[in-house]
Amino acid sequence: KPTEPLLDTALGVLYSALDRVDEADASFRRALARDPLSLPAMEEYFVFCDQRQKLPTLIPALEEAVRKEEGSFMHHNWLGLAYRRGGNLEGAARELQRAADLGPDQVGPLANLGSLYLQENRVEEAVTLLEQAIAKDPSSVEARTNLLVGLGRTAQLAKAREVFEDGNQISPERTTLYNAMAFACQMNGQPREAAKLLQHSLQLDARQPAALDLLRKVDPAAAARLLH
Repeated sequence: KPTEPLLDTALGVLYSALDRVDEADASFRRALARDPLSLPAMEEYFVFCDQRQKLPTLIPALEEAVRKEEGSFMHHNWLGLAYRRGGNLEGAARELQRAADLGPDQVGPLANLGSLYLQENRVEEAVTLLEQAIAKDPSSVEARTNLLVGLGRTAQLAKAREVFEDGNQISPERTTLYNAMAFACQMNGQPREAAKLLQHSLQLDARQPAALDLLRKVDPAAAARLLH
């Protein structure tokens, strides 16, 4: 029955919410056994595995799905992310590029590929891709955050400020944007500006160890005040 993969997927989501991990896993696997190309089943199973640091276990199922339906940009995107988590960066780049080619209107593959290029130190290529991603979807906080990091690493601080201000208008008070802009400032010799951004971010959410560590670097006194 066509509804069966969705029923098993729903069961998997329910078991996952109840932290009944083995039963959730079995339900998602049943859903994909019934329909290996089911997008809802793979999407929920992907989130389930990602939350548990087990994305590479999905690689065989994703490779099978891509063999059966080569034109599915979502499966290529998921496979690229799973490869990346498993340390296969070359495979990740190939799959994310294929996903971007198959889904030219989609921001996700471009944002993911840009993030991967940052990791690989291909920073100028990353900036180009992330600018394209923002043009497609200005509300993508993830793409904008990574773009700020790339602009910081390529000493384009004035442009980074514009990207940050635009992002803060579209999606106000996002800690990731404040932290990425602070990183760009710190990278380009502006510690006071970085400290102000980090203090604001930590006022929004005090539970950010990485932001606090960066604040300790740029303004140890301000970090100490926050801790008291």
